[in-house]
Amino acid sequence: MTLRKKSILFIGLITAASMLVCYVLLYAILYSRFSELESQEMQAKMEHVFFLLDDEMERIEKLMLNYSAWDDTIAFIQRAPSAANIHEDPYIVSNYPNATFSENMLSAIALLDREGTVLYGRSYHPASDSQLDLEQIIIDEWLSHHNQLLHFSGPEDSYKGITQSPEGPLMTVSLPIVNSEVSGPMHGTLIAGSIITPEMEEQLSKRARLTVRISKLDENFQIPESDMTVAQQTRDDLHHYPVWVDKQDSQLALVQSVYPDMYGHPSYLVTIHVQRDILTRGMNTIIQISVAIFVIIALLFAGLLMFNDRFIHRRIQRLATDIDSISSRQDFSLRVQSSGHDEFSKLELAFNDMLFSLEEAYHELQEQVRHDTLTRLPNRASFFERMESLLKDARTAGTPLAVLFIDLDNFKWVNDTWGHETGDTLLMEVGSRIIKQLAPGDVVSRLGGDEFTVLLTGLGSRESAYQKAKVIHDALASDYHFRGLQLHITASIGVSLFPEDGTSPEALVQYADMAMHQAKHTDKQQAMTFSEDRKARIDRQLLLEKDLHTGIANMQFELHFQPILAAGSLKVIRLESLLRWKHPVLGSIPPAEFIPLAESSQAIVEIGYWVLFQACKAAKDLHNQGFTVQVAVNVSVIQLEQDQFAEDVIQILHKTGLPPEQLELEMTESAVMSFGRAPDAVQKLTEYGVAIALDDFGTGYSSLSYLRKLPIQSIKIDKAFVTELTESTSDKTICAAITQLGHHLGLRVVAEGVENIEQVAILRRLGCDELQGYYFSKPLSWPDLLAYLNIRREEE
Repeated sequence: MTLRKKSILFIGLITAASMLVCYVLLYAILYSRFSELESQEMQAKMEHVFFLLDDEMERIEKLMLNYSAWDDTIAFIQRAPSAANIHEDPYIVSNYPNATFSENMLSAIALLDREGTVLYGRSYHPASDSQLDLEQIIIDEWLSHHNQLLHFSGPEDSYKGITQSPEGPLMTVSLPIVNSEVSGPMHGTLIAGSIITPEMEEQLSKRARLTVRISKLDENFQIPESDMTVAQQTRDDLHHYPVWVDKQDSQLALVQSVYPDMYGHPSYLVTIHVQRDILTRGMNTIIQISVAIFVIIALLFAGLLMFNDRFIHRRIQRLATDIDSISSRQDFSLRVQSSGHDEFSKLELAFNDMLFSLEEAYHELQEQVRHDTLTRLPNRASFFERMESLLKDARTAGTPLAVLFIDLDNFKWVNDTWGHETGDTLLMEVGSRIIKQLAPGDVVSRLGGDEFTVLLTGLGSRESAYQKAKVIHDALASDYHFRGLQLHITASIGVSLFPEDGTSPEALVQYADMAMHQAKHTDKQQAMTFSEDRKARIDRQLLLEKDLHTGIANMQFELHFQPILAAGSLKVIRLESLLRWKHPVLGSIPPAEFIPLAESSQAIVEIGYWVLFQACKAAKDLHNQGFTVQVAVNVSVIQLEQDQFAEDVIQILHKTGLPPEQLELEMTESAVMSFGRAPDAVQKLTEYGVAIALDDFGTGYSSLSYLRKLPIQSIKIDKAFVTELTESTSDKTICAAITQLGHHLGLRVVAEGVENIEQVAILRRLGCDELQGYYFSKPLSWPDLLAYLNIRREEE
C-alpha cells in the first residue's frame, strides 16, 4: 500500500471516528436533554388533565352551591315529604327537572337529612332523557366510609372527588345544606355527581388538546415507580402520584397516572395520548446538527487530504523520484530538488548534504579501490583493467606489449632493520623512480608488498622490452637518501611479451612473475625474460591446477596402499594409503607435483575428504574379509586448518562403520605447528580413538616440546636417514637417537624407505618397531593389495 493510500486511509479513519464521536456526544447530550423536556411535558400535560378534572368538579360544586345554600332547600329538608309524594313536591318539580341534569351535565343528585336519610335521589339518563330512582349501589358508595360525605367541619366545607357507579367513574360533590348566607346550622347534605362518559372524556380531550381516558384501576394493578409525579390536593393533604409511560413509539406515547377517589385512595387510571413532538423535533435537531458537523468534518477531511497531497505527499514523491533517479544512475553528483522553507526542506537539504558527503566518499573510495594507498599508484584491479583495454587495442593493431614484474631484493631486511616507516618511504621512492623511466602510455602499478608491475607500450621488439627493464633496474639500483640514511637496494625483474608469452592479463603477469623468480634464483640484480622451458612448465602447472577440481568427479584419482610390517614378526599390521592421479592427457602425475598444487589451490580439502572416505571404506572391506589391519592416511596442513576437520573425520568413520582405533592420521611436524587450531583437532580425534603419527620426523622442527604435548602414538623416521643407513654412521646415529627418544616417550617408531635386507637388520638392531619400504612391497592398487594379503595369509 502506498503512502498516499495509507494517509487517505488514516485521515479517513480519523474523520469517521470524529463523526462517530460527535454523533454519539450529540446524541448522548441532546437526546437526554430532549428526553428530559419530553418527560416534563408529559408531566405537565398530566397535571393539566388533573387540573381539568378538578376544574370540572369545581364547576359542579359552584353549580350545586346554589341549591345547597338556599332556604328553599332547607324548607324541603324540614318538610321531609313522603316518598310517594316526593315527585310532586313543588321544590323538586321546579328545581330538578331533566333540563337541570342535561344542561349541567349531571348524572345524579341526592338530598339527605341530618341523619343521612335519603329524602330525594334521582339519576339522569341522557339517552332517554329521563330520571330514575338513584341506584342503591351509588347511595351505598356515597354513604361508605362511615358516612364521611355527611360530616362537615363547617357550613363552607365540602367534599369533591370521584366515586364509582355502575356506568363508570362518577365525579362527585358533597355540600352541607345551609341558609343562603352560608351560615347557621347544617340541615342536611346535597350530593351531586357527573359520570365520566365517553362524551365527557372527549370534552376533556378537547380542552386538554390530547386524548384522555379514565378507567377504574384493577385490584391487582401494580403502580410502577417513576421519576415523574403529579401533585393532587386531597381533603387531608397534598399527595404526589407517579406518572409513567406505558407504551410509546417514535410518534406517540401513552402516559398514565393514578387519580384518587373521593377518599384519597389511588383508584382510577388516567391515560393520555401525548404526541412526541419535542423528541421528534429534538431528533431532527440532532440530525441537522450532525449533518452540519459531518459536512464541516468532511470539508476538513478534504482540506487535510489536499494539504497532505500538496505539502507532504507530492514532496515525498518528488524526493523519492529524485532518490530513485540518483540510485539508478549511480551518480552522486545529482541533487534532490529543494522546495519550501520548512522542516521537509531541511530534510531535503540534509539529504543533499549526505549526497555531497557520499560523492566525496565515493570519489575517495574509487581512488582507494583503484590506487594503492601508500604510493598512489594504480593497484592490481586498476592495472588489470587498464591492461585488458590495452591488450584489446594491441590485438586490433597487431602491436606488441610487454609486462615487467619487479620485486625488490631483501626488502624484508629494510623493514626488520630500519622499521616499516623507512620501508614505506622506500616503496614510495621506488614507485617515483619507475614512473620517471616510463614513456607516455605505459602503466605502472603496485601489486602489493614490494612487488610492482609495468605495462610497456610502443615496443618494437623483445629486445627493446629487455632494454627498458634494464633501465628501470639501473634506476632502482642507485642509492636512496632519506631520514639520514643511505640505502642500497636492488630489484629482480621478470619480462613477458604479448602475444608470444600469453594473450590474457593473467597469463602475462604470471609468466612475468615466474621469470622474476627465475631471475631472483639465478642471479639477482638483473632482468630476465620468460623462457620456453619455463612456459612449458607453467602451462603444465596451469593445466594441472584446472583439472585438479574435476579429478574426483571424473574418477581420475585412485588409492594405492603400501604395507607396514612389524619389525619382529614381519606381519602386516598397517597400510599407508597413497594417492595416485592418472591424468587423461599427461598420464600418471607424481604426488610430489600435484599435492603442492592442490594445497595452494585449496583443492586439497575436497581431495583429502575423498581420500579419507575411500581409505576408511577400504579398511572396513578388509576387516569384513578377515584382514585386521590399520589404515594410515596423510593429512595436509590445509585440512588441519579447517574448522570442521575433526567433525568430518568422525562423520566419515560413522558412514563407513570403521572403528576409530583402526584409523591412523599421519601429519608432518610443520602441519601441526603451523596452525594454532591443529593441536585442538588432534586432541579431539585422539580422545575419540583415532591414532596420530608424526610423519617425516627429523626433517622439520623436531620440536621436543610438541612430542611431549601432542597426543601422538608413533613417529616415522624419514627415508632420507634410512637410505644411507648402511654407509653413513651419522644417519645410523640419528636413527638410533630417534628410536631411543620415541621409546622413552612411549611412542612406536616406524622406519620409511626400507629397500634392502641390510637396512632391515640394522633397524631391527636399533629397536625400530615397524618397517615400511619397497623391500617389502611397493604401493599396491586395490586388486594387487588383496592378492598380496591373501598370499601373506597363506604363507602364515
